[in-house]
Amino acid sequence: MNRLPIYYEGQEAAGLILNQHGFLELEYTKAWQLHGFDISVSLPRFHLKHTGYEVRAFFENMLPEGRIRESLARQYGTNPENIFGILKHVGQDCAGAFSIGGPGTQGHYAALSTGQIQELLNKLPEFPMASGERQTSLSLAGAQHKLPLFHHAGEYYLPQQGAASNCILKLPIDGFPHSVENEHLCLELARSIGLPTVRSHILPLPEYPVLVVNRYDREGTDFHPRRLPQEDFCQMMALSSDIKYERDGGPSFYDCSVLIRRYSLQPAVDLSLLIKWAAFNLCIGNNDAHAKNISMIRQGNGRSLAPFYDLLSTTYYGRRLARCMAMGIGGKRNSFFISGGRWERFAQDINVPAKAVIQQVKMTAQSLLSVLNKIPQLPHIPESTMSHLTQHIRQRTQGVLEHLTFKSCP
Repeated sequence: MNRLPIYYEGQEAAGLILNQHGFLELEYTKAWQLHGFDISVSLPRFHLKHTGYEVRAFFENMLPEGRIRESLARQYGTNPENIFGILKHVGQDCAGAFSIGGPGTQGHYAALSTGQIQELLNKLPEFPMASGERQTSLSLAGAQHKLPLFHHAGEYYLPQQGAASNCILKLPIDGFPHSVENEHLCLELARSIGLPTVRSHILPLPEYPVLVVNRYDREGTDFHPRRLPQEDFCQMMALSSDIKYERDGGPSFYDCSVLIRRYSLQPAVDLSLLIKWAAFNLCIGNNDAHAKNISMIRQGNGRSLAPFYDLLSTTYYGRRLARCMAMGIGGKRNSFFISGGRWERFAQDINVPAKAVIQQVKMTAQSLLSVLNKIPQLPHIPESTMSHLTQHIRQRTQGVLEHLTFKSCP
């Protein structure tokens, strides 16, 4: 039997097992079952052992997707579908609080020069997550090339032997100019209107700029950051990353509202944030706002929505990216024409009074227009780029307000 220990702050919480039939199992330790907490809401510890599809779904969502996972698997001589085999190499610093395969408390950091950072980023297509470096064990979800690092006092370090990263470097997306500047601006706009978001800044490297995003699942600024328990909505629903989009059978806003009501410490607050997030994504034209872009973070004995992340105006690039939203609003996924009637259906879906939803959408759009009219020039964003982006978002936001007055559901 193959088994990977799973640790929380140096204490063994469970084991991830690859059984003789090639299926994944999770078995809690007796001590953790008595005194710990659930690794996932889909893997409650009152069952000492889990043997179903939910085990694979939870851990599969810790890995990158598509070609990045294929490259990672090739690097370690295994199959992209071999979740156990990949996690054995990259599981010590994943999203959330748990370290897989090692305690994650005894690692160290290697200082990086600007040139070394650039070199690691350039090699990501061949060596995702710095997998070409010795003693690294890093993993991040998603389909975009990223590099987890540790940032302290203006310097960057490569985590080794399970040390925790505290930031993520995101490369420009091939074929989509100024994606770094686009995401940074959208994060700043969201925070300016009161949405909790991850902090970010642009790092201008010699060959191209990268977006540095502070991890919300890490706490502390010294060389011993604390890992915080979290899981995205696909993990909570035991769905693989293959079906993160509603059109593929993935979570809808109704499903998100059910999770919030069931697990949030502050469901009314988090439902309001969900509405605001939906409205903001519509305003900026983020058609890729799927369920893996919403997470809950554990706080004490409960959970609440984590700060929002991966906010990008995809409609800025015209037809080169999806024209339909990842999650429909009132049964419609065309992101340009969402009438007040559709928002009323959305209100029914999430069981919130229609008047409250319409008011929240209106306030979000009005606040965004106000911020767009006075936002200062952001560092490392060319003036023309910022002008084009803000103009695009302003036009969309005005359209959102105009369509709120339409009661029909075209």
